[in-house]
Amino acid sequence: MDSEVLLTGPLERARLVRHLEEQVSTHALTVIAAGPAWGKTTLLDQWGARQGERVLRVAFEPGSPPAEVWRRALGLAGTSDPASPADWRSVPQALAHREPPWVIVLEDLDHVRDAELVSDVVHLAAETPAHLRLIVTSRSHRGLPLAGLRARGRVATIRPHRLRFDPAEADAVVRSHGLDPDRGPAADHMPRLRGWPGLYALLATVSVDDGVTAPRLTGQHRYVLDWVGSEILPGLDPPAREFLLDTAVLDRICVSLADAVTGRADALTTLDSLDRDNELLEPQDKHGIWWSIPPVLRESLERLALLEGRDVRGAHRRAADWLLRHRLREQAISHLIACEDWPRACAEILDGYWTAISDGRIGTVLSWFARIPSHVMDGDARLFIALASALLLSDRLDDVETMLRRASAAPVDGPFSDGLPSREAGLALGEATVSLMRGDLGRARDSALTARSLMTPEQAVQYANVVVVIAGAAFYETRAQDARLLLRRAVSLAESASSPVAGAAAAALIARMYAETGDLGVAAEHCLRAERLMSRSRAAAPSARRMLLMARATLAHRRGLLHEAAAAYEKVHTLSIAAGDRLSAVDAAVCRAVVELHRSDRASATSWLERSEQEFESCPDPGVRLTDLVARTRRLAAGEPSARPSGLTVRQESVMHLVEAGMTDAQIALRLSISERTVHAHLRAIYSKLGVRSRSTAVDAYRLLTTA
Repeated sequence: MDSEVLLTGPLERARLVRHLEEQVSTHALTVIAAGPAWGKTTLLDQWGARQGERVLRVAFEPGSPPAEVWRRALGLAGTSDPASPADWRSVPQALAHREPPWVIVLEDLDHVRDAELVSDVVHLAAETPAHLRLIVTSRSHRGLPLAGLRARGRVATIRPHRLRFDPAEADAVVRSHGLDPDRGPAADHMPRLRGWPGLYALLATVSVDDGVTAPRLTGQHRYVLDWVGSEILPGLDPPAREFLLDTAVLDRICVSLADAVTGRADALTTLDSLDRDNELLEPQDKHGIWWSIPPVLRESLERLALLEGRDVRGAHRRAADWLLRHRLREQAISHLIACEDWPRACAEILDGYWTAISDGRIGTVLSWFARIPSHVMDGDARLFIALASALLLSDRLDDVETMLRRASAAPVDGPFSDGLPSREAGLALGEATVSLMRGDLGRARDSALTARSLMTPEQAVQYANVVVVIAGAAFYETRAQDARLLLRRAVSLAESASSPVAGAAAAALIARMYAETGDLGVAAEHCLRAERLMSRSRAAAPSARRMLLMARATLAHRRGLLHEAAAAYEKVHTLSIAAGDRLSAVDAAVCRAVVELHRSDRASATSWLERSEQEFESCPDPGVRLTDLVARTRRLAAGEPSARPSGLTVRQESVMHLVEAGMTDAQIALRLSISERTVHAHLRAIYSKLGVRSRSTAVDAYRLLTTA
């Protein structure tokens, strides 16, 4: 099977054809060495179409004597007498007086078992004059003594890494079959097929024969199994065949790991042989320590090993043992799951899931849990809490709530190793986080306080997460001073515990609070701090990213950059709706409505206000801040004159200007030469006239009403 199997015909590979032309023009011999279905024939066809009649293509057949091969080559050139003897020396002589250059293409050299013929090819390459070039195709370098030619610069080699489809070619092939390479199963195939043209040909065939527009090509598909069993394995030496089948459970192979899995000591020589012969293996590092084969082929080899009755489960177990000894826990977990060693698999997951999440491998963690049977999950509440953590960072709140319910009903089968002291603490923290995002502040606060009472600051990572939730509730309940103190504590805890996600969320909320009180310089500094913390984390942390984007939007809003603020608020709203984060959705929508009022676009403001009210109604307890902000914005959008701050006295206006600038009551008293008690009295009067109940909402109202 070659790449011409593709439904739309061979892909035009101009890049590869140019590379072959360059090698042929500068080397006496060009060897194209690759296994089956790498597109060797297609490449020669496309290259030959550009060369005219001066290309002589001779396909080797098993058992052909050397003289017959050279006679056929000369016959193609029209220079040979069928009765005259021919050897490699006669070729350049016969072509010397013909218009140069001539190229002799000798295909399928791997079919040759005659040492004399192979020696003739090498001698011809060594003595080839300028008017003659050679191209040889073969499945491997096996039996080709090329060292001397390489030393003299007379030979070039094109191996599979050159023949594989590059991303643009793979994209074009997939699209030519009506598939979208960026979405669905087709997108999954791009890294799995590793650019092997033959595998793309199989993908196309499966699409037609199975009658599906989105085929899922796995190593267990009958077409792949047939191909590997009939085309790949028969061409291997017996030791190589045994090695590949016995190590088929491995995503990556190194000498020590392979020896541990096979129980033999032949990995070094076999890997070297497979590399030399271009058989399947691909280097994974520049030192030649780690190797792999395309995932689809590995899956097929594992299936064939199982059908042959090999100890595949034992191979997985031996691989896990080696990987754990070398502290490669995540790879070991996959093997423990594959051999259904559930006690060890679950123990390693519970010990390692938080590290994997923190490093941004949430998808890996979710894939582990997807393979654990329900009866195993039901035996340990810790598994449900761990899964809830991964789901929370994937913004799958409905699933989080389900996992928390199942955790509450399951037994606890050992100690926690993720910073949680108990199941009750994990349940309380999970409930607090979900309740905050669902807009149930009272429940969020109570659950977070329960979680904090069950923890100590020494459990810094989870303790920081609890403090962030408590501070978030305080912020929306208009207890700004409490929120700021708690958030500073959370940042400190998160930094000391190397928990950048919690620290970034806390710093982002601090930045927003400073922006709202007019201290824009400090707000910008905290935004940068949050961004630095986020850059230290490879975890997705979508909620923290929304909080940072909201802080940036608020900062732009306060700076008068209304277009930038509007775009950022809208993005937060879109992300929050998708995540089921009702509180942030309300917040972003009503802030966008305020921006539209500042831009004197009451129609757009009303539209955004309606969106905020829809989400607001679904929040059980959204807090004072959003309640006031939605009500006040509604009055302004309706054009009610009572919403304007004309009732403030001159002194109250002075106090409000200083509050807006971020001054404390003591600083205001000093600036205006009045007592703090008088400042408090003015603030109470201002709150009453503006219809608000907190300092931050007073600033919002004052700015809104004086600019609307």
